[in-house]
Amino acid sequence: MDMYIEYGEDVIVTETSGDVTKGFLCDFELSSDEEADDILVIKTESGDLKEIGISYITDIDSL
Repeated sequence: MDMYIEYGEDVIVTETSGDVTKGFLCDFELSSDEEADDILVIKTESGDLKEIGISYITDIDSL
């Protein structure tokens, strides 16, 4: 299934480790190397930036 999320949109991201991050989509960094992960950057509710490789994401929900 395809999903479209806009920059600045509130999201909940669940990782393969079970960690859940709430915040808003701050940036998306495309890897220049085919074997490296693209990175989703979330600004958390506490104001921290969290970088998550897309291969470690199991679910993204838009709030």
